[in-house]
Amino acid sequence: MINSFFLVGPMGVGKTTIGQLLAQKLGYVFLDSDVWIEQHMKRSISDIFSELGETVFRDIESETIDTLTSQSKIILSTGGGAVLRDLNRERLKRRGTVVFLDLSPEEIFQRIQGDQSRPLLQTDNPLVTMQIIYNARKSLYLDASHYHLLVENRTPEEISDLLVNLYNDAKITLPDWCKPLKN
Repeated sequence: MINSFFLVGPMGVGKTTIGQLLAQKLGYVFLDSDVWIEQHMKRSISDIFSELGETVFRDIESETIDTLTSQSKIILSTGGGAVLRDLNRERLKRRGTVVFLDLSPEEIFQRIQGDQSRPLLQTDNPLVTMQIIYNARKSLYLDASHYHLLVENRTPEEISDLLVNLYNDAKITLPDWCKPLKN
């Protein structure tokens, strides 16, 4: 039986929305690593990036992932860059069922266009930046995950229902938009 789900993927793919819905359906606790960091640091992710730098943020993120993935019966939404460190990917994969929620960079950009809380997208051409980030991280998301879900044209309800079915019976027939990974 699945003890916890950890959701990974690019910013804006729906990890928080899907995670909250899944937690509600399973009666699990929902946690968002970025929100947890903001609450414990008493500052926004953007402020942490600008004041302390990305390396310090990634150190804090690694400590947070270690702390949160040690809990049971949780649904964890991770930050988009949580997979950048080998140790984070290893902890996620070893401590729960990791689901890569995947969406094209163009679709993600449409969802988050104008969102000033995304520090990595504060560039002259955020769409190109999003494409570069996505391309650099996709293999890391796949490496960290047990399942790869293509979420384009899928509702949060549909995605969370599939994950509930995985939770209840790992032998279900998976739709073509959900691929088990053998890594």
